[in-house]
Amino acid sequence: MTIERALRTETLDHEGAALTVDVHGGPAGPHRPLMVIGSPMGADGFTDLVGHITDRMVITYDPRGTGRSPREETGEITPSRHAADLAAIIRALDLGQVDMFASSGGAVNALALVVEHPGLVHTLVAHEPPVLSLLPDAKAAHAAVEEIGRAYQERGFGAGMAQFIAFVSHKGEIGRGGIGTADPADFGLPASDDGTRGDPLLEVNLRPNTRYVPDDVALLGGSTRLVIAVGAESDHEPAHRSAEALAEILHLPAIRFPGDHGGFAGPSAGMAGKPEEFAGRLLEVLGDGSLRWSLEVVIVPVTNLDVSIAFYRDQAGFTLDHRTTDDHMDVAQLTPRGSGCSIVMGTLPSHNEMAPGSLKGLHLVVPDARAAHAELRSRGVEVSDVQAFDDRDGGTFFGFADPDGNTWAVQQIQARREAPLLSPG
Repeated sequence: MTIERALRTETLDHEGAALTVDVHGGPAGPHRPLMVIGSPMGADGFTDLVGHITDRMVITYDPRGTGRSPREETGEITPSRHAADLAAIIRALDLGQVDMFASSGGAVNALALVVEHPGLVHTLVAHEPPVLSLLPDAKAAHAAVEEIGRAYQERGFGAGMAQFIAFVSHKGEIGRGGIGTADPADFGLPASDDGTRGDPLLEVNLRPNTRYVPDDVALLGGSTRLVIAVGAESDHEPAHRSAEALAEILHLPAIRFPGDHGGFAGPSAGMAGKPEEFAGRLLEVLGDGSLRWSLEVVIVPVTNLDVSIAFYRDQAGFTLDHRTTDDHMDVAQLTPRGSGCSIVMGTLPSHNEMAPGSLKGLHLVVPDARAAHAELRSRGVEVSDVQAFDDRDGGTFFGFADPDGNTWAVQQIQARREAPLLSPG
């Protein structure tokens, strides 16, 4: 059941647009305000979802140039432009830091917000942002978007929207031949052209939105907690694949949410999503509003960075996340497979305060100690014997050391096989 909540509507004049903003409910308990956004989808697309979130203030709005938010200018609207609008809303309503659920084009705009207006968003749940530039078939995907625009300009709304639906529902990579020409009749759309142009999706937002390239360095280095979300029923579709690609470059799991690309939308939006289940999953991901502390980096003191990278990457099997070398530093970050915590080695002052080899007893946890032992030995790592100190799960260990003598204990916890600390969904 969708619950009706107290609603106030405000209008914010910002840089040539009259932005209409809806504030649902009021502050409750420890929870930050939650902004729920799409693009070009406006507030009415989230009515059912918002009706199932009753424990905190929720803010929705109509993006510039859509619904109740007219604009003065014409032409395309970039994610940066939308990001500036979102920042203005947060500041004008004096919301402080917000949590944000952003879907599709709204998720792209939210990524721009986090990068260009840091500090305003505590947790961003970015649901299937269509960042097509990250796909292996990016060139073909961008060409398909251009074909949507041509179909719209040359043959009208029905032709353009049919081409759009065929694209967003396409499964798998797009080949050289594209996705073909879609027939409006297949989707119950008009084949005739009424001459109207300027559609918020097909002409104004689609092209700049799908060409946005996320700044992974700024996203990784920012204060916003990022959650990349995908639909449980949208596997292999362009937006789903784009979200997975984004999660990969950010070293994050892609968290599965109920339904497909529009899983949050229900009858009020004329869609058959799962808004109640979706709201439950969203609140679960956002947590209880308390401050979260996450250990994500441990400094390992080493003598020779090249030698240490070769050991941890090529022998221990860690992933080299990056190596940064400039006039001020030579630093590398590596992450054990499946870990939420990385090691950092290099020449920063904090690194030089510890003697190489002085770090002892760092723990790695695996579900099968003997398999891990065999893998490291096959890579040329000198490992101690596997020993069972206790019959209970967690009582089996072996160890190894890096070239400087920093030591590691590898602990077997079989429960991690079924319940890893970092779940993919």
